[in-house]
This record gives sequence, C-alpha cells and structure tokens, in this order.
Amino acid sequence: MEQVVESLSPDVQFGSRKPRVLEVLYSYRMGGSEILASRLARALAARGVDVSTCSLHTEKGVISDELENAGIACFSFDLEHRSRLGKLLFPLQLFWYLKKNRFDVMHVHHVFVLRHCYRAARLAGIRRIVVTEHSDHEFRGHAGLRRDGNYFGNRADAVTVIHDGMQRYFEHTLGVSGQRLALIHNSVDTAVFHPGSGAGLRESLSLDPNGIICGWVGRFHEAKDVGTLLRAFAILLQASEKPVALVMVGDGEDRAMAGRLAAELGINEQVHFLGARQDIPDMMRDFDVYVSSSHKEGVPLVMLEAMATGLPCVGTNVGGVKSILSQDSGIVVPPRAPDLLAQALQRVTEDDHLRQQMGQAALREARKKYRFDGMVDRFMDVLGLRRTRMADNSHSIA
Repeated sequence: MEQVVESLSPDVQFGSRKPRVLEVLYSYRMGGSEILASRLARALAARGVDVSTCSLHTEKGVISDELENAGIACFSFDLEHRSRLGKLLFPLQLFWYLKKNRFDVMHVHHVFVLRHCYRAARLAGIRRIVVTEHSDHEFRGHAGLRRDGNYFGNRADAVTVIHDGMQRYFEHTLGVSGQRLALIHNSVDTAVFHPGSGAGLRESLSLDPNGIICGWVGRFHEAKDVGTLLRAFAILLQASEKPVALVMVGDGEDRAMAGRLAAELGINEQVHFLGARQDIPDMMRDFDVYVSSSHKEGVPLVMLEAMATGLPCVGTNVGGVKSILSQDSGIVVPPRAPDLLAQALQRVTEDDHLRQQMGQAALREARKKYRFDGMVDRFMDVLGLRRTRMADNSHSIA
C-alpha cells in the first residue's frame, strides 16, 4: 500500500518568486532514471516551478538536448573527462554553482550521486534535499553502498523509492527511518504511449505481414543481459510455427557483442538492430509482444510504456518487474534462463487470443495504476511544492 507522504513535505517558503528546484542526474545519456528525471523536470516547469538540471558524470547528451529544447537549463560537471586536479576541484565548483543559483530544493537521482553533492548542498544553504533511488540491486552487493544508503538516507529530508520491496529493504535492511521514506511508483504518459497505428516496421523491414514482432528497447549494457534474450529467441525460432522477428531498439557498449552473438546463433536475418530512435511510441505500436531479459532492474519505464501501448509483456523476475506485471498482463520468468524465456515467448506468440487478452489487461493496468500526473502530484508533495500553490498548466508531458 502506498505510503502517505504529507509528513515528509512541509512547504518550503518562496515568497512571491517561483520555487527553484535542481534535478541532479548521474548522466545526460539515455537511461531509465535519466528519462524519468527529464520528464519530471518538464512537468514541474509546466506547473510553475523554476527547474534546472545538472549531470555529475558525463558531458551533455540526448537528455540535455531535449531539456534545453524545452527551455530548461542544463549544466554538466563532466567528471568522466576531468583530470585528477579537476576532480579535486569539483566539490568547490559544485558549491559555487549551488550558491550562485540559489536553489531551494535539490532532487538527486541515486544515493551514490547524493554522496558526491550532499555536503556542498548543505553548505550552500539548500533547504530541502530529496533523493530518489531507482534500484536496490547494487546495494545488495556492495557494503560501502549500503553504508551510504543508511548515512545519506537518514540525512536527506526525504527518500523516495519505486516499488514495495525497495521500501522494505531501505527501512529494514539499510536502516533508513520509515518517516523519511515515500513510495512513488514510476509512471507512463498515456497521452504519448497508447495503442494505434505504428511506424510501418513490417513494410520497412520487409517482414511477413502475418508474422509476430517481439520488441525490445533499451541500452545495450550487461545489466540488460541481451545474450539471454538472443539465445532464447534462437530457441523460439526452432520451435515456433509462426514467422517471428526480434526488433531491438537502442545503443550501448554491448551492441557489437549482440550483433556477433546473433550471427553465431544463425539468427541475424530474424534480428533487427535499429539503433537509437526518437520514434519509440510509434515503433511500440508495431510490436506484438514486449520482452525484457534483464538480470538487474528497478521498475523499467519501458515496460510501463509497452503496457500503456497495449502489449503483453514477458520479463524476468528482477527488481520491481513482478510488482507491475500481473498474471493477466504478462509472464515473469527467472533471469538468465533462456529456455524458460523462450517457452514464455512461444506461449504468447502462438496464442492469438492469449496475446490479445494480456495486451488489454496491460493497457487497463497502466492506465489505472501508473498515471503520469499522479506521480508528479506525489513528487510535488515530497519536494515541498504544494501543488495547490502552483499554476497547474499541464499534466501531460512527453
């Protein structure tokens, strides 16, 4: 049951001016937490909040381009490319950046990012610090990160987590005070992700018009375990009575490996690597099934987007996947089990009635439980920005 957050959200007093909020990201590259932070920043701006963003690790990228096009200021500290001296000077530069811009509230994505900016923020006089954690997987394997979770979790003014299991883990294992914790589910903008006509993938890729498209969208990274997906798809092709294609959208460090593995498995003609795309909502409308093979995950935004598009989903039992996929809307299998993943895909791809039923259930659940405007309302509360004080211009931000 979702925790009431009013006790976490005393109003920060702004006088006659707009409240100033800083969204702090690890990176401006495409990723789940970065996408959420970008959408939240634009939604807050639409509600009358003066929002800026900064990235600690990387230079500017696709996320900052989208934000700047929307009129939101972006700054990169680019620690990734700094010299040793530049990294030593970072805390002082961060302090002056925060002090100069007179932010009232700092919203940090990930505890390990807060570790780099907590002290500078307090010294700069920021009155409210909120941290959102998007996954508990890394905490379970690193004692140092668990210590950081306890230390900074109990010093931030509020800690938000994205599924019930994380809430229990932060309170009972990391020892973060339950009074500081708030559960705010990830969400999807159903004005952008919805059923309808697609991008014409069958025609552009010369696919069988009666065949099934299994779709995957994400960053080619070891946490996504695309090797398991490709091996499962190879098994599926051997067993399937229908023509099936796998469309993979995205880029990343494991992209070349995935291409080599597809060739080794002899499935490169049925697997289509489309790279990074800006037309994801249209492409999803051409998919018949959405599939994820991750062995590390929080609550994947892309799976919520697939559900809102009316797609049945097959995913792995990691992070909060099982909390969003009911037995009516999808199938959950253990991670790193290509044979079981293939069986689940075969069940959904070969049974037209089941596929339709699951897709309809996924659509209903996405619209009922994961509304974007509801998520923004809850963040407004936790950030101390009472939504009754804001000009609520728009609840639907792409």
